[in-house]
Amino acid sequence: MKLPILENFQHSFFLVLLLLTIIAEVFIILFRFGVLQRTKSLYIKQLADFSLLIICTYLYVRYAEMKWCYTLSGIPCNKWFLDNSHFSNLFFIGLAFLLLRAIYLIYSFLFDSEGNLTLLSLKQALDNLASGIIFSELDGRIIIANRVAIDIYQKFTEQELWNARPIINLGNQKFRIGDSVWQLKQQKIDLFKKQNIYQITANDITKLEDMLATLENQKSEHESKREEIKKVLTNLKEIKRQEALLQTRYDLHAQLGYTVSVLDRIKTSDLTQAEKITKLSEILSMGIVLSEYNFSEKLDNLIESFAKLNLKIEINGEAKFDPLIEKGLISILREAAINAVKHGNAELLIVNITPETDQFVIEIKNKGELPKTKIKEGSGISSMRKRISDLGGKLNLAYDKEFIVTLYIPRI
Repeated sequence: MKLPILENFQHSFFLVLLLLTIIAEVFIILFRFGVLQRTKSLYIKQLADFSLLIICTYLYVRYAEMKWCYTLSGIPCNKWFLDNSHFSNLFFIGLAFLLLRAIYLIYSFLFDSEGNLTLLSLKQALDNLASGIIFSELDGRIIIANRVAIDIYQKFTEQELWNARPIINLGNQKFRIGDSVWQLKQQKIDLFKKQNIYQITANDITKLEDMLATLENQKSEHESKREEIKKVLTNLKEIKRQEALLQTRYDLHAQLGYTVSVLDRIKTSDLTQAEKITKLSEILSMGIVLSEYNFSEKLDNLIESFAKLNLKIEINGEAKFDPLIEKGLISILREAAINAVKHGNAELLIVNITPETDQFVIEIKNKGELPKTKIKEGSGISSMRKRISDLGGKLNLAYDKEFIVTLYIPRI
């Protein structure tokens, strides 16, 4: 049996109009809430419009006596509407207005006669942003929001985004979601001829926060290292001061040792008093301050000075030394010569210089008297050991038939 609605042109026209209207309404609902993410109030309003359309559709189908439609006997004035001969005309007019309204809304979403941005194009552009952005009325009603903003709001509040007021109340501040940090900012702007609406943005500043944290850690480390450097510099100044005092002590010891040796030798000599005074004057006038001479001259001066004390210094071998080694070596030889005269009553001091690949080996043999007891290192040997240590070398002492000091000085 054919359906009655298809046997009547008027009914068929109504059915086509009805289907177009339903499709348009569904499109508007999906567009508003699937794309634009509008407010809850608009969502309820749109559902109310759609529900009214469904009720009217049922009444019309019931009026058309379609057998597959059940009767809603509970609807007030149901029979009156169905018996009213004007219902068909009223329903047609209602459908026509709904369809025109739907067409207008769709057009306003997709096109703009003034050539401005449409909500759809703006939404598509905003969804491509990495930052969250929301435009809302002053009371919090959402005008448009991109997907990032919706996701952030849901993660932060565990609620759907129906109103922007909770975000507006937060003000401009930072907040953390999981491992990420977001900066919230808001300002009032004009959009689509609306006055004083809110633009709310949320920017991911996780990398910036990590960089700031790294900089803070580095700053703390630098402050700590700077304090350590200050302490080191203070210690270095103190070390320099102590070294200067120690050097003065060594020089004074060398000067005094040399002078005492001279006095002892002259005192025990067979010279007359006048000869002793002349000898003492000659030796002391030479002095032992050798800083104004080069290494060869210093060495010759040293040999000549101790020759006057009846100590012959014999140098075997030669090498080209660094100026720093030359200075230390002269001081060590002078100290060894003083010890040979003072403690060993020696008349011969042999110095053997052997250059090797990575070091110099210098052997100093004291041909004087050996001590009867075990040698105790005094200030003289300590001074020699300190000077050789400053050069990065080492000093060995040995005595059997003769007293031997062996120096190992690395090349510089």
